[in-house]
Order: sequence, then structure tokens, then C-alpha cells
Amino acid sequence: MRALALGVLWVGCAASGPALAPAPTREEARPHPPTLRERIAPVPTAKGDLRELYRQVAPATVLVRTKHGFGTGVIIDPRGFVLTNHHVIAGAESVDFKRKVTVELGALNAQGYMEKRPETYSAWVLKGDPAIDLAVLQLEAPLPPLTAVAIAQADPTPGEPVAALGHGAIGMLWAIRDGEVASIGKLATNMAKMLGTEREVAARRARLAADVPALVIQSSCQISPGDSGGPLVNRAGELVGVNAFLQSDPSAAVSTNFHVHVAEVRSFLREVPAKAAARPPDPHRLSRGAPEEQLDADRDGVRETHVFDLGSSAVVFSELGDGASVAVGTDSGHTLVWSGEQLVVEGRPGSGRGTAWRLLPGGEAEKQGENVLLLDRSRLSAAAARRFEAVEKGVLEPWGMPVNDTLEHVPDPYAATGWKLIDADGDLKNDAAYSGTTVVLDPAQALTEPIRQAPIAVVQRERRAWCIAGARSWATEDASSGAITTGDSRGHLLLEEALAPLSPDQRARARKALRRVLPALVLEGSPWPDPVRDVGTSVYADPSGVKGLEYAAVSVSGRGHDAALLFDLDPTTSGPGEMERRARKQAGFEMAWVRRSETEWFLYDTDHDGSFDVMLFLAPVGTAIAFRRQVDGAGHRAPELDGPDPVRPRLFDDAKHREAFAALARVFFNGDVVEP
Repeated sequence: MRALALGVLWVGCAASGPALAPAPTREEARPHPPTLRERIAPVPTAKGDLRELYRQVAPATVLVRTKHGFGTGVIIDPRGFVLTNHHVIAGAESVDFKRKVTVELGALNAQGYMEKRPETYSAWVLKGDPAIDLAVLQLEAPLPPLTAVAIAQADPTPGEPVAALGHGAIGMLWAIRDGEVASIGKLATNMAKMLGTEREVAARRARLAADVPALVIQSSCQISPGDSGGPLVNRAGELVGVNAFLQSDPSAAVSTNFHVHVAEVRSFLREVPAKAAARPPDPHRLSRGAPEEQLDADRDGVRETHVFDLGSSAVVFSELGDGASVAVGTDSGHTLVWSGEQLVVEGRPGSGRGTAWRLLPGGEAEKQGENVLLLDRSRLSAAAARRFEAVEKGVLEPWGMPVNDTLEHVPDPYAATGWKLIDADGDLKNDAAYSGTTVVLDPAQALTEPIRQAPIAVVQRERRAWCIAGARSWATEDASSGAITTGDSRGHLLLEEALAPLSPDQRARARKALRRVLPALVLEGSPWPDPVRDVGTSVYADPSGVKGLEYAAVSVSGRGHDAALLFDLDPTTSGPGEMERRARKQAGFEMAWVRRSETEWFLYDTDHDGSFDVMLFLAPVGTAIAFRRQVDGAGHRAPELDGPDPVRPRLFDDAKHREAFAALARVFFNGDVVEP
């Protein structure tokens, strides 16, 4: 930091050129000690004054965000084209097989440094190349006037002064670091540390050639994670490289900075698509390198099915005969089926239907229709349909990938074998048993093998789950949420419905058993989830940033993606400690948001009587459905409040509460879920 401060001092104190002035008087001509400005004015500096370079390049430097992190990008065309690293957009959201990221812009303020704009913009990935680690994006219109950086036509040379801009995670946004080009080349041939036998050196070079084949620049501009994708510019403000990666030596406590060379950038940008293309996953690419098993699913002596084990999922290829073949995989719990020139992507998990795509040459796809069967068996011959039925039952179902097994089709829990009996409460009587992800409960504690029936059964397959109690059954497409997401009981808690007829002792015994075998499904209390008890125990009150409501919000974090927020719209406390204590007691909050897995609840105390009386339930697929709490404490459907925007300040009777929640909602919630 000392060297950096000294550099700023030298830059900030650089003198301007001479100007004509009257001849000095005798008094003025008398010798005097030179000032600091006068002493350093004649000192030549190779780095020059970076202030103008910052003003020129910083407005074209942007922040690129995905769900899994952030990096930097640089605007290379005022129409909204942004250059960045491929690894920056690797976690981009997929929308109809098009990759989408969020971009934030900045602007120079009156003091000459950058401030982030409040708006965010969507950007689509037009082209990416992981080998040279480059990607180009296009911002969605309408856009403000944009500043762009020109791409240098001349290549940089060692010793040339350069500067890097970015958003390093260890520092502040829009930071500029200057230095010089140290070296240029390809790592496979130019790396200094190539020790060992001839064979070891050759292997190391081969790995480098495969991992980093691009021409790179080594510079003395200190970059860090978060700077990736930012511009490396010459003194004319032209792009000569793209910040890419570091090589660190912990023993020497130093790191070396590398940037993709502008020659690679020029080549990469030679051909850029006019718009983002839908590029669906390819089952052959997904399965490449995975362990393979060949199976004879229909036991006719021919191994027609190939299973590629990806760890938590699989890709299954099967030759069905009569010219028909099929491939099946999963993506985020949704089943994908490739057959011929068609790909169908399951919509609601377990529905057996989804969006159909026609596969085009070059790896692109064209949407054909919605609510299409994952595999239309009527188009198969009788022999092919029989073979596929054997593949589905013997291969796909055990992997949690049944093709047309909908949530409405309740599986048979007693088809399972190899049960393990459980005495959950330690009284030497078996009250539960499980086989794989199938669990049965007997609150009367009379389970014995063989198990052919039980009062309550739960079957879980990947993200889906069914609960069967006698002649009744309930299902969820998000098993980790504990909520029913289909049928007339949608919005209620799965086990609350199943355990409701039991005595208090039996309910307690059943919950104790389930905590051991299916803990994610166990939510206690009423069908209105508890924002603290059902989420986690990490409770924090941090400043909200809203004037007058600084400590009006409390956050709760739990396992995985589970989280909650509580809002006091009429705060009387002055510090976070009391807010956290009140949150644990559920005292005095007018609104709460609860997320378990991918399911959300929005709870409102609309009349400010100390209890939530309106709930909006949002399943992973579909719009929010509403409930009102009745005198008996139960939640009854309120379809007049159903709708796409579950964050609704207008639900509050009191104008003060409406205004307070509207201000907090702008800070804490994505604008897509807030009522306009």
C-alpha cells in the first residue's frame, strides 16, 4: 500500500507546462527553497497522469453479476456490447436455453470518482469461448448513453505502460491499477518454472496448452478475483487485454497478473451473432467422460441401454428398435427427453409434460410448443413402447427420472423391499421403517416385517414427494420445502395434513421419527410457517438503509437456501439486539417472508393486531395463491387475492404501514415480485 500511495502522490502532483509571465521583481528573484510541487515537477515519469485515463475508461467498465458471483466487463460498443471473461458468465441463468446475466453501470460524480447507478440491466450472452476465456454480451434496451472503449489495433510490447480497471473482491469498485507489460506469450512455451524430467516437463506443457491456449500478457498491474473481465488499457485508453487470472506463490507472498491478449480479442470478435441463440444441452456432451454401464432392460439378451453416471444424476441412452431411440437426463430436477430431432423439457416437476424444442444444425433450437408430453408413446411401435416401458421401470425410475410419471400418479410405497425398522422414541417399539427414500409410520407402534401397509407412508423421488394416509394422498414438487404444491390442499404443509387426525402423542412420535429419516419435510405448528423455527436460528438485525426504518428488518438464515425476513413497520426499538430478541418471540412484526428450498410464503398482519392474517403462497412454478386466517386459526383460500406479485404494500389498512413497507420492499425484494 505504501508504494501505491507514493504513486498517487507523484501522479497527483505532476506539474503543468510553463506559461508566459511578467519578469520577476528583485524581491521575487531572491533565491528561495523550492516547494514540493517545484521539486517534483521536472521529474520524468513513465506512468504519466492516470486521472484522465480513469475518466475515459471507468464509465465503460461495468459490473457483471450471476447467481453464483460477480466479475467485471467493458463496453466495447455504445449499442450495448460488453466484453468479459467466459468464466465470469459461467454461472449465467438459463432462460429458454439462452444465457442471461445482470449488468450494473456507473457514472463519474462531481468529485471525479465512479458511483454505481441504481438501475440494473439484463444482458444476454451472444458468444463465449471457454478455451480463450472470452465472452461477449449485449445489454437489453432501452439503455442510457453508453461510453465505449476502443480496441487497440497495435499490439502492446514489453515495458509499455498499461492500466487495469475492475471490481476486485478485496477492494472497492472501479479501482484502477497501473503498471507495465512485463511479458507476452503462451504459458505452455513461456512459463519459467518448468522443472523435472523431460517427460514431466512435456506433460506440464501439454496441460498448460489445453488449459490456457490463448496468447496472454503478464503485467505488473495488481488484479484480484472480481477484476476478471475488466479492461487492460494503454495510455491512449485503448483496450490491449482483458484481466483474466493470477498465478500465486504462497512461499514468496507474491502473485503474477495475466490478461488475455488483444490479438485474441480481435479474433474472437471477428464473428459475433446478431442475437442470443437458444443452445440446449447435448446429451452426448453431458455424458462425455462419465462412467458407463450397459444394461439389458427388457431382458431379451441385447444390451440396448447405456447409463452414464454423473454422480447425483445420470444420462440414459436407449435404442428402442424400429428406428426409435431416446435419451433422458435431468436439469435442476426437471426431466429432459431427447428423441429424434426433438427435445422436451419438463415444466412442473412430475407433470410429465413440458416445452418442446426442435433441434437445429449447429447446436441451436427452435421452440415448438408448450404442455407437450415428454415422450408421446403413441408415436412408437408396440415393440418400441414395450421396450421403453421396461427401460422406464428398470432404469429411469430408480434414477428418479420417470418420463410420464406425473405428480397425480401416486406411487405404491409397498413395492419397496429391504425395510429397516426404527424405534424413534427409544421405547423398544418400532414406530417407523424406511427403504431407500420411502418411509412408513405407525403411531400405534406395531410395525413388523413384512411391511405391506401402514397408517402413513411418504415416498420421495429426487425433488418430489408423496404422502399417503389411508385413502388420501398429497404431493409436492419441492420435497425440501415441506409444502403441498398441487391439488386442493396446495399451500398447506404436507405432514400437517397427514398427521392432523392423530392424537397429540402420536403426532409427536411421528415427527420424531421423521426428523431422523426425512427432516426436510418436518415443519411444526400451523399451516403458516414459523419464520424462525422453520428456517434456522441465525437471526440478525442489520441497518436497512431506509431513513427512519434503520432497524425495521430482521433476517434469518438456515440450511441451504432457506431464509426469512421479518419487518416491523412501526419500529419502536432503537437497536438490533432488541429486534433480534423480538424476532425469536415473533412479537410485533407486520410482514414476514419465508423461503424453504424453492417455495416461498409471504405473511401479512394487515390489520396490525399482532398475528398474520393473510398468506400468499408461491410454489416453484406458477403464481401466488392466497389464504386468509379464520377465527379457528386455519387458512382458508382467498382466490380474490391470487396473482403474480406476492409483495403487496396495498394489503395494509394503514397508510403509514403501506408507505413503510413499500420503502423496505424496494431494498429487500426483486422488483419482479413487487406489485407495480
